[in-house]
Amino acid sequence: MKQMKKTEKTGKMNSRVFPWWKRYGETIRETRERFLLFHPELRDVSIRYEGRLDPLAEGVILFVVPHKGEEALRHLEKVYEVDALLGFQTDSGDILGLIEEVSMIPFSVNDIRFAQQQSRELLAGCHQLPIPLYSSPHIKELREKRYREGAISKRKMCFSEIQSKTLPPIERDELLGEVERLVPSIPGDFRQEKILSRWRRIIPLLPEQIPSFRFSFRVSSGSYVRSFLAEFSRQTKIPATSLRIRRTMMGGWSEQDCPFL
Repeated sequence: MKQMKKTEKTGKMNSRVFPWWKRYGETIRETRERFLLFHPELRDVSIRYEGRLDPLAEGVILFVVPHKGEEALRHLEKVYEVDALLGFQTDSGDILGLIEEVSMIPFSVNDIRFAQQQSRELLAGCHQLPIPLYSSPHIKELREKRYREGAISKRKMCFSEIQSKTLPPIERDELLGEVERLVPSIPGDFRQEKILSRWRRIIPLLPEQIPSFRFSFRVSSGSYVRSFLAEFSRQTKIPATSLRIRRTMMGGWSEQDCPFL
């Protein structure tokens, strides 16, 4: 894992790399427009970003003015928190996907604590894990094709400093309301009608209070939080789905370095 130190952000680097906070529910396009409102002097400048985040994720990303040495920004380690719901899984690994599995067996507090302990022991280190479906637009069609054929792409992902804690359960009706609010807000043709129909049909099968907990961990570049949760589900036999992802650090940049949260 590579981490860029704070001292590397001084001088010319500081004027070419801009840490920014992507908001929950916001697309990268919306994040970029908000960034340019704050930096109108860059509107006619070629800029790119590092650290793509899904709509259901918030956290630190970097806007970059091309410069010598920028390649190092592609290999930064990151720190995440993820709030997970237990008892069901979707095809995308988050609540914007189609529910594929629902556990009919209720989980006790001891079951959840044991699974959390197992995850810290089994998931720490490097693993060859499948890349999540719909992980980024530029590989979307390829991933869908491979997903149907069963030849899911994998890559090396490394996780360390894994911590977890139990959160208050989520009310079933509250969850459905959140899904119904978020799914229509995603731009483009993203199976919205099919996803909402599946949720409305399956939601009565879920408990009235859905168990929830939070993971935090450090990851290598190229690792996916949703892959971590999928592997947690496979190892513990407890299906889990991401509700909210928060990236608190990217290289040497943290949320404290972002102008707005």
